[in-house]
Amino acid sequence: MDALLVKDEAQRSQTAEEEDQIGPENDPALKDLAALAAQICEAPVSVLWTIDARGVRIRASAGLQPGDLSSMTLPNPVPMPQDKVFEIPDACADPQFAPNGMLIGGQPFCFYAAAPIGFAPDGAVGALAVLDRLPRKLREPEESALLMLARQAAEKLQLQERVRHLDESISSMQREIDSLAAKAVVPLAGLTDEQKYHQLIEGSLGVIFTHDLDGKLLSLNAHGAAATGREVKEMVGFPLEKFVPAKRQNTIREYLKTIAATGQAQGMMHLTHSAGDVRVLAYRNKLIADGSKTPYVLGFGVDITEQVKAERKLRTLTRQSNSILEAIGDGIFCIDREGRVTVVNAAAAQMLGYRQEEMLGRVMHSLIHHTRADGSFYPMRESPIHKSISSFGTARVRDEVFWRKDGSSFPVEYVARPLIDANSNESGGLRALGVVVAFTDTTERRILDRMKDEFISTVSHELRTPLTSLRGALGLLRGGALEHRPEKSRQMLEIAINNADRLGRLVNDIVDLERISSGKNELHLSLVRAREILHGAVNVNEAQMQGSSTRIRLRPTEVSVWADSERIVQVLKNLLSNAFKFSEPDGEVHISARNIDDQEALFEVRDFGRGISPDKLEHIFERFQSGDASDSRALGGTGLGLTICRRIVNLHGGRIWVTSALGQGTTVHFTLPTRPLMNLR
Repeated sequence: MDALLVKDEAQRSQTAEEEDQIGPENDPALKDLAALAAQICEAPVSVLWTIDARGVRIRASAGLQPGDLSSMTLPNPVPMPQDKVFEIPDACADPQFAPNGMLIGGQPFCFYAAAPIGFAPDGAVGALAVLDRLPRKLREPEESALLMLARQAAEKLQLQERVRHLDESISSMQREIDSLAAKAVVPLAGLTDEQKYHQLIEGSLGVIFTHDLDGKLLSLNAHGAAATGREVKEMVGFPLEKFVPAKRQNTIREYLKTIAATGQAQGMMHLTHSAGDVRVLAYRNKLIADGSKTPYVLGFGVDITEQVKAERKLRTLTRQSNSILEAIGDGIFCIDREGRVTVVNAAAAQMLGYRQEEMLGRVMHSLIHHTRADGSFYPMRESPIHKSISSFGTARVRDEVFWRKDGSSFPVEYVARPLIDANSNESGGLRALGVVVAFTDTTERRILDRMKDEFISTVSHELRTPLTSLRGALGLLRGGALEHRPEKSRQMLEIAINNADRLGRLVNDIVDLERISSGKNELHLSLVRAREILHGAVNVNEAQMQGSSTRIRLRPTEVSVWADSERIVQVLKNLLSNAFKFSEPDGEVHISARNIDDQEALFEVRDFGRGISPDKLEHIFERFQSGDASDSRALGGTGLGLTICRRIVNLHGGRIWVTSALGQGTTVHFTLPTRPLMNLR
């Protein structure tokens, strides 16, 4: 990157003098875009700048003081791609910026990301940039949002320029119209210098015309005819309705009634252009009737087509900005200096249990932030949200609660950033207009974090146990302690192999569970006979059955189910394996399937072992749980088999549960559909 730096203070000051200001232009919409960019990208500072022949112009900023804007070091605003964010992850390590990175108001910034603001054919003419003091990179959603906001800013700047030019033209024409209006009260026949009068009319940049009470044009200046792409002779002598779109001709009839009744009228008139488009004329007309001549109407108009288009685009831009606000999943609200809600998006209102209109104008602290998590009173002056108004600093809070309308609370993480009006005080002092707050309900995240911590803790324990045995056995063999004891050596090798196998099963079960939970394993559903599934599960468990005195009793069945046969065999394999482990010697395991009705079939795997205590049944399908934790690991289980079974059965639209009695055995029941379900095709 050839990063010549934008830090020519003489050029900057000269440009500012030409604009009679130093610092951001006073445009609330651009300030809102800058603040929203900083909020979405979680950056302390954002700057919206453009460059032209006169130099760099700071259009808006967030997180900066006015004095900071007079001493800024930013990357050279060379043309950038229109659809890509330009990023410097660590300017503090870049030789062209090091060691202090980019300086703003004497403060170093290491991270810089800019989305181009382009409304010129030869590339970007500015950027919407976010800066951070620490090195980092934007995430993909943040890049997309920054590009979207930059496009909004480009449209806004374009419209500003068009409206400014239109306002200048309208002001100039209005002065001419006002001058001509003073002459309008003089009858045409009584003009003392008609040639001079017509010269003034034809030289006007406005539309000047006369028509009779039926709407027929009597006269029209050349500029007025040119506004519709015609010549004067093509329009004079014809009714106004001829030059108005068909769907608006009724407005001409209403206009003629009004001016005949009241003597004057003003408004907007839509005229067809010879090229096919429609021009909009703002008019102010007066009925001239002095009694000596036939009454006629004298009209003055200004072509405001471009201004109307600009205003329409501004409304579209506003709707788009509102759509962005509503599309953001986080809750966002703005309050004024008194703490009253000025803006609230749908996500915030929904999380807090209110309608949006209920919250507008009310003191937000008394609605959602009045009490701490421990139930103690929370004074508004102590809230980080309101402190940011006086400190002009961004508050980041991770461990507070907001209160819903129904009186319940939920944990939140929020960022509060003051909205600073940098031009509000002539003495140069800062004044915060209010605060914008973005918050997230962290309830689910905290639950997931706790589950993750518990899972990691449990998995580490489950992995460590067989590894300890494995390492101990291998250590004895390596040390030669069993060199003269071949039988003991064989036992140690058996221990090592069994624990290695258990580790393999545990890893496979963890991977299998993750794939099922994330939806990566698709079901291959078809109508299959339960008898084939039952026999398949028995065959898979044949190795475990060898050497065991426990017998399997399989009841014949003619049931068919809508299922993925491979996955249901996996379920039955796990259930049979558990039944064998907890069966008494010379015991039996029963496996069966039967129809409940024409919609569902019931599968059952029953053993006659020791049974499961009632307090353990409730958690039997949770990860690393067992009916009898005292010896389940000794029997080779991973603690994930029943969890996997439940996930697979649920994916099929079925149910699974356990019944058991101590000393009498355990039965696992699960259902499967016997015909295709709407959501399982």
